[in-house]
Amino acid sequence: MNNLRLDFFKNRWFVLSCFLVAIIGGGYSTGFRQFDWWPIFFIFFVGAAAVLFLTSELEWVSLAIIALFGTLFVFLSPIFDVLDEPAHYARAEYVAEGNFFLSNDKSNLKISKDYELLEKQTGYNGINRLKPKKNLMELNLFEIEHNSKETIETKIKATRPYGTLMYLPSALGIFLGRIFTGNLGVMFYLGRWMNLFVYALMSFFAIKKAGNFKLILAFFSIQHLPVYISASFSQDAIFYGLILLIISKYASIFCRDNKIELKDLIYLMVLCCLMAMSKLPYVALIGLLIFIPIKKYKNIKLYFLSFGVCLVVLIFSLLWIKIYSSITPDDLPKQVNESLQLKHIMEHPRYFLNSLSSGVVESVLKIKQYFSFGWSYYYSEIATFISLILAGAVILFSPLQFVGRVNKFFKIAVILVSFAIIILTNIIMYLSFTGVGEKVINGVQGRYFFGILVFSPFYLNQSHKFFIGNIEEVVDESRIAQLILGFSILLLVWMATMRIGAYY
Repeated sequence: MNNLRLDFFKNRWFVLSCFLVAIIGGGYSTGFRQFDWWPIFFIFFVGAAAVLFLTSELEWVSLAIIALFGTLFVFLSPIFDVLDEPAHYARAEYVAEGNFFLSNDKSNLKISKDYELLEKQTGYNGINRLKPKKNLMELNLFEIEHNSKETIETKIKATRPYGTLMYLPSALGIFLGRIFTGNLGVMFYLGRWMNLFVYALMSFFAIKKAGNFKLILAFFSIQHLPVYISASFSQDAIFYGLILLIISKYASIFCRDNKIELKDLIYLMVLCCLMAMSKLPYVALIGLLIFIPIKKYKNIKLYFLSFGVCLVVLIFSLLWIKIYSSITPDDLPKQVNESLQLKHIMEHPRYFLNSLSSGVVESVLKIKQYFSFGWSYYYSEIATFISLILAGAVILFSPLQFVGRVNKFFKIAVILVSFAIIILTNIIMYLSFTGVGEKVINGVQGRYFFGILVFSPFYLNQSHKFFIGNIEEVVDESRIAQLILGFSILLLVWMATMRIGAYY
């Protein structure tokens, strides 16, 4: 891992591959009809730059790739054609104007008319969201000035499960753009980029502290889904960053010889409390502390204190549920009613369990979303096939010496917590997004289960059995990292070229 320093000559085959993938991908995405060459060459140069930025430290590799491709997606993705971006943008603008708390009083849900200007520019109205949006070249966004007049926008309440902290990066981008330029184009794209920047930083520090788990986190941090979603106003950027930081801490606990100290417990407690305001089911990750062997703790008092830490996170989560449940959304179908849905569950438990079991099974099959983009779910079967093979190889055979040191009970706990996250996600969506008595659970998306994939090497990785002897002596880890990250870059190039056929 410490010798991953590559120059142009050593990377010439990856650079050439970027060129070929960009051309073939651009042609494939348009059915090999006539198309502009400039986006293809631009995507190629981004891919080539990503290859040449590879260094000996994996955290810098990740940072460079996220920054390059994320910035590309910031501008390639049409306004409001990233999943749920209209509501997330409205909330970010709401926060940027100094509003930190949601309200059921519509008169308090005022934002500037910039939102209406963006809708007018893109033609988005919520109903036609599946239609292709105008790309950057078709808009005159950078010729429009900020409109300080206010209008009521109830769509903000759709983001009620998420805390204000989740929107501070993008809100800061909007605020800075407004203060220094007053230009709507600068405000919008700077807001997107600040979200991406924070995700890149969180990934950097997660990988830096991950010990022998660095390559796994670097690989998942640069996958298409987190990079693409983070290059928008979605609060999921913070969710992905939190996941990487939490898993990094657990990995470092098993990688290092040092015992668990109070600061480790506080660190995980704070991250999981923040997670409650992003993706609530993932607070279950704090429970893994209980399954770490007592001998890994500095003393037995700290082990028993871990139960108290879990209790604090649980109480915080319940308080957060009470706070956001007090906000009544206005954009849901009339048949969605949490109180009546709870009553239906109590009266028809078997019916609910059937729906829940079907939802859990279907959740596992939603992996397709990792290789799609836009409201219309533009999708690449080729990327899916190659990515699944690559991800499977990384999860199963990536050289992870510390996996052999992870106790069996902790591995079982990770599996159980993963299932708990899937079940809790389906229950929440059944209550808050599904009509009363409906059989199919609505709103569950594959992107919600990113953390489960990142955690899976803890119990699926077989490198300690596959490689006989000391892994560092048997395999060239730097070469493995080079290949894994190189192919990941090629997949990002391919997914970027898919935008040409979809939007250009």
